[in-house]
Amino acid sequence: MKRLFATLAFAASLTLLSVSSYGQIPIASLPYTINSGGNYYLTQNLTYSGANGDAIDVNASNVTIDLNGYELVCSNSNTVTRGIFAGNVSNVSIKNGAIAGFRFGIELIPEGGSNVNFGHLVDGVRFINDYEAVVFYMTNGCVVRNCQIEGGSMASYSITDQEIALVTT
Repeated sequence: MKRLFATLAFAASLTLLSVSSYGQIPIASLPYTINSGGNYYLTQNLTYSGANGDAIDVNASNVTIDLNGYELVCSNSNTVTRGIFAGNVSNVSIKNGAIAGFRFGIELIPEGGSNVNFGHLVDGVRFINDYEAVVFYMTNGCVVRNCQIEGGSMASYSITDQEIALVTT
């Protein structure tokens, strides 16, 4: 009986250990494309070395990207790069880390005249020397909170033609 109880307790502990990563998808290299909703997280500091383009391209709604305390860095200055880009999607959440050296740290816009671009959250992100930190265009109901911007040419949020809440603490 003791052996059965010990075996069941061990099996339960293994199950609980795996729950924290259940349903999360690791991002371990760049460039990375997200084509389905879900929870994504960085596994380490990542460097994007492309001359143009996106380090992380989001093509799906209902996505959470947890930078997990790590940095997303562009190694090529003076290029047209985006740390995280999402077009024609809704409910994208980006949190908990740093984005450095990109033309656009985060850009969330509708493409091709779409009206799908709402409900985004940028929370706890530190922008370092990005030309523009966060760009929203034609958005609705989006929130930027607990973020820091250091350096960069514009060193500001670029927000146009939208309804957005900027929350600082």
